[in-house]
Amino acid sequence: ENGRILGEGIAQIPGLHIDLAQVQTNLVWFDFADERSNAQRFVELLRDRGVLMLALGPSRLRAVTHYGIERADIERTLQVVREVMAA
Repeated sequence: ENGRILGEGIAQIPGLHIDLAQVQTNLVWFDFADERSNAQRFVELLRDRGVLMLALGPSRLRAVTHYGIERADIERTLQVVREVMAA
């Protein structure tokens, strides 16, 4: 459920692209809409704000929701992602 909530939130953030049909577990893969974006730098900026994700190439990212992650954590993550994308 948290993976789906995260995926749906990412789908609403300008500059990010996600195939919601692929969000079926706690693993969420998404991409920058602009391939010139830097996933590694994005991950570093998230980490500085307490959110951990993995860069899987220059524009591909992976997020994992695991045991202990609650709805409030997902909402906070989405807020941080929005802030970083807006910066």
